[in-house]
Amino acid sequence: MLRPIRIKLTHPYAVATLVCVTVVLLIGTAALGARALERRWKNLILPGITAGGIPLGEKTLETGAIALAETFDANVGAGFRFTSPTSETIVPAELVGIDTPDQTRTLVQLDADATARAAMAVGHGGNILQRAADAVRVAIDGHEIPLIVRVSRQDLISALAEKFQTEETPVVDAGLRFEKRDGRSAFAVVTARPGKIYDYNAAVNTLEAQLAEGDLTAIPLTLREAAPAVGDAAVAALIPEAERLLGRGSITLKDPEGETWEITPDTFAGWIAVEADAGAPHLGFSTEAMAPFFDGIAAEVGVEAVDARFRIENGRVVEFAPSRDGITVDHDATAANLWQALQKGETEAALVRTVEKPRIATGEANGLGITDKLGTGVSRYAGSPRNRIRNINNAIRKLNGILIQPGETFSLIAALQPFTLEGGWLPELVIKGDKIVPEIGGGACQIGTTTFRMAMNSGMPIVERQNHSLVVSYYNDLANGNPGTDATIYEPSPDFKFLNDSGNIMLFEAVNDSEKQMLYFTLWGTADGRKGSYTPPVVHNWIGAGPEKIVETTDLAPGERNCQAGHTGAVTSFTYEVTLPDGSKKEQVFTSRYRALPRICLVGVAAAAPPPEEPALGSYGPGQEPSAPTP
Repeated sequence: MLRPIRIKLTHPYAVATLVCVTVVLLIGTAALGARALERRWKNLILPGITAGGIPLGEKTLETGAIALAETFDANVGAGFRFTSPTSETIVPAELVGIDTPDQTRTLVQLDADATARAAMAVGHGGNILQRAADAVRVAIDGHEIPLIVRVSRQDLISALAEKFQTEETPVVDAGLRFEKRDGRSAFAVVTARPGKIYDYNAAVNTLEAQLAEGDLTAIPLTLREAAPAVGDAAVAALIPEAERLLGRGSITLKDPEGETWEITPDTFAGWIAVEADAGAPHLGFSTEAMAPFFDGIAAEVGVEAVDARFRIENGRVVEFAPSRDGITVDHDATAANLWQALQKGETEAALVRTVEKPRIATGEANGLGITDKLGTGVSRYAGSPRNRIRNINNAIRKLNGILIQPGETFSLIAALQPFTLEGGWLPELVIKGDKIVPEIGGGACQIGTTTFRMAMNSGMPIVERQNHSLVVSYYNDLANGNPGTDATIYEPSPDFKFLNDSGNIMLFEAVNDSEKQMLYFTLWGTADGRKGSYTPPVVHNWIGAGPEKIVETTDLAPGERNCQAGHTGAVTSFTYEVTLPDGSKKEQVFTSRYRALPRICLVGVAAAAPPPEEPALGSYGPGQEPSAPTP
């Protein structure tokens, strides 16, 4: 039988040596373990990490972002439920175009790439031992990070107000009403009334907080009391002053060019209002009430500023549209002149004009240095409905021949504004929750896509670009038919922007081949040796559209259906490459995530009985008591 050997260490150096060896062995073991963990989880999200409840452990940045996007889009596909004491509504994650899918606008968008990067950062910072300790801690305890979500607040608030405003009692400030009684003109008090309104901002704040955690529970709206800012007594005290002003007769508004407009007491009496923006309530002119008057004047004297436009002809830049100064009426300054004249008892006031100079004046074509074609972007719009084609032609008129200054960040939205009927834009139908509403601007994304491709083929730095929320055939790349090289715009955001860093003026040439239904956008300028190009987009993942979604609406006759086609989602990428004059290269990878969208059908249902009417507001003049509301 072997007996254990006992070693008795009595010398202090022996004890110290043993301790040191033990410590070294422990440190070595820890280092080896840390190194093993380092190799195991390099370029992978640590196990135990979740984002908004979505497991991300053992995924790469790319696969983590795909998992986030797919799960989030599937979860929010049913929309967001908001409740009031008497009703509820579901706000969809996007507004969906019926006539053309490029009218679709996303209300809630997950930044899957940024969220995946935040997840990857956990346990991948500090020294090797810190990283190992973090890996063990996360594996045992788990680690939750918030989803990074962008919310279109104004669109959400608008959708909520459309649904719930009939349940609100709007607050009414006391004000003035001009009326004629028994053959004479007089002012009366519009009685103040407290209101009850929903706090839509708070509801959207709650949605943002819940989405960060992956929480989709219903959000109750809070009804809050709203007190009038101006009371009856304060307005009644101002009536004598208003009537003194009314008795001072007509005022003639004079234009410096000789035009005149007579403003009678009956006209300006309708402009007099109570203001409480600076201290105690006082009288002034309501700019809202004056707007129709100023619109009429603008139609007579207003002129829009126009830049000189140019085109390339036989290799030279020639002018095809002369510049023109713009003239606008300064509403605020003119209103101030009229109010001052009324207070002083004067009979005349001056119209204030503002002259706006064009950016590029006639005669500036010489010396621009525009000699070379820098790059062309191409897209196809075959199959577009009538209004979409008209909008595309409208955009061509706005863009063709404009000049882009050296150092200028070109904004496509700024170049295409205003997005109004007067600005040449036509509406198309959009599904907005359970409503079908017309929205201006279909076809603008075709312009954004073609401009994006032009800027890349010209080697320009891309300042702002966002892909469309859906895969739309109009924007599939012409090289291989895949989605990925599009750019969406919607006023005021997102925009498409690129920087003119060439040091020279550039000319934007926009051509529409209506026979082939193709757009050709070209940048002209002075070549500096750079070459821009981009690879055909690659689809990394397709996402199924899912089952059909039925939405009941009173906008259609009972039983009538209006459907928008479903869209398969996708994750794509391509590389934008610029070769500089010295031979060096710059590369930028654009990753695009397109949301899967099921076929959505609005089905008509009978309208509910209307709510009882609100009682009418009372009014009274000086020395009178408030009248009882009309039953």
